[in-house]
Amino acid sequence: MCVHLHGKLFRRDLIQDIEFQRGRIFEDYPFFLEALIKAKRMYFFTEHLYHKREREKSIMTSYDESYLDFVDVIDFSKDVAKRYGIYEEFKPYLFQYYIRTNQFMIMQLSLKTRLKYFKKMKEKYTDYKNEIEEIYYDLFFIYQTLFDSCLKSSNYITYEIRKNYLFRKNKEKFWQERKMENSEWEKN
Repeated sequence: MCVHLHGKLFRRDLIQDIEFQRGRIFEDYPFFLEALIKAKRMYFFTEHLYHKREREKSIMTSYDESYLDFVDVIDFSKDVAKRYGIYEEFKPYLFQYYIRTNQFMIMQLSLKTRLKYFKKMKEKYTDYKNEIEEIYYDLFFIYQTLFDSCLKSSNYITYEIRKNYLFRKNKEKFWQERKMENSEWEKN
């Protein structure tokens, strides 16, 4: 499910005490997580009721160093999950989503910014190494590979080489798992 807030409507009483992380981009991730946890029900509409307009050189289309803010989203998301007492139960999903989105984010950036993003991402994965290892075998192979490749690589270039080699080597497992993951996401 997309966590961006465009295209979503919330009841005022549901979100009146939820605050955005000021001065950051990607502040909608922890905001949406908290709203999702608090909601008793949700409705999905198949009709398109919203047309998003992207401006050239906006924050979300610039793909500059402000994207490094995303690496810290895990901290805020963990805090929300802990506050509502669901962190342990949802830890594998939270870290899978985080690892997946980091991979997506890094691919949007220029090479110069990827180098910086990778460094910050590796620092964060190192900080959470013990927590991720606790749930390591609950993660899909894809996320185990991304996590391991990050920790074992000295820089972004070696990360890409290692990750791509492992995906090619295990391509059948990779594609089978992608199908399983997509059906899992659709089910939930």
